[in-house]
Amino acid sequence: MDFAHWLSVEYHPMIRAIFSLTLVLLMLFAMKQWMDTSKKAAVTNKLSEIKTAESCDSAGGELRQVCMNGTQMCIVQYNDAEKPCISGVQCEGKCRAPYNHQGSMFTVGSCSTSNNPCGCWANVEFGLVQKRICRD
Repeated sequence: MDFAHWLSVEYHPMIRAIFSLTLVLLMLFAMKQWMDTSKKAAVTNKLSEIKTAESCDSAGGELRQVCMNGTQMCIVQYNDAEKPCISGVQCEGKCRAPYNHQGSMFTVGSCSTSNNPCGCWANVEFGLVQKRICRD
């Protein structure tokens, strides 16, 4: 049975309506996640461009040297730091698990504490460890 057959007039109109509504809701949910991710990326990029202590203070951050090479960056602590999560859309930053996490198939991570790009962690999306990252 193909997709077109499911939408044929043989099936009750209520079933088609429920199916169509479900598809629309899934599409809206996916679009919202994409938009949230785009907004977070834009904020993170703006923070990385701040180079003066005054502008960093006004953004609610602290200008400090990060990583092994001592790059100066405006670091902002997130309000939802270490809150349990299963996806980055639940966090101001990213949903992370420890780098050496050996969890089961479903993983609950915690929201990152700041926009500091350095360290080792495993990203968590939809309850699954996506990739392990080390940045210095």
